[in-house]
Amino acid sequence: MAVDSITNKLLGVSVNGICTRESLSLPRPDTDTRATNKFRHIMTIMADLHDKAGDIFTELETDIIFDIKMVATDKLNRRCGLGTDLLRRSVQLAQSLGYKAIKTEATGLYSRKAFERLGFTVAAEFLYEDYEVNGEKVLEKIKNHRGTVFMIKRLSEVQVTQPVDV
Repeated sequence: MAVDSITNKLLGVSVNGICTRESLSLPRPDTDTRATNKFRHIMTIMADLHDKAGDIFTELETDIIFDIKMVATDKLNRRCGLGTDLLRRSVQLAQSLGYKAIKTEATGLYSRKAFERLGFTVAAEFLYEDYEVNGEKVLEKIKNHRGTVFMIKRLSEVQVTQPVDV
């Protein structure tokens, strides 16, 4: 998190976690009794997006992936690079912890571009204009964002050497 050192005010946060094969397999909203009408569309899009991404664990040769779940900044501190800095620090944290890869879902153009600047690539994309329920385009009113993307970043393996006694 980023905190103003003078006012102690929270300026931004990056929420990170881990992702396993099991946690990436989202239940379909039509089979999940926890799905409310409000979240049914979001759950469907995320499940379809993850399906489109395929078996990233085999592709990345790992069973666990660092997951950047969310980055948020205070409205007054946007457009100054704080969000990108929080993302950069999350990447550094994943690398220092020894992860082989990072994944995220970007729901807007700004976050997608920030991830691309840090070397993330698109593994799958779900366009909002393609989402229909009973022939009706439910999300056509969303104008500032094209869709949600599933993005990954491979991390270079750090060579750890033992210190040499002199």
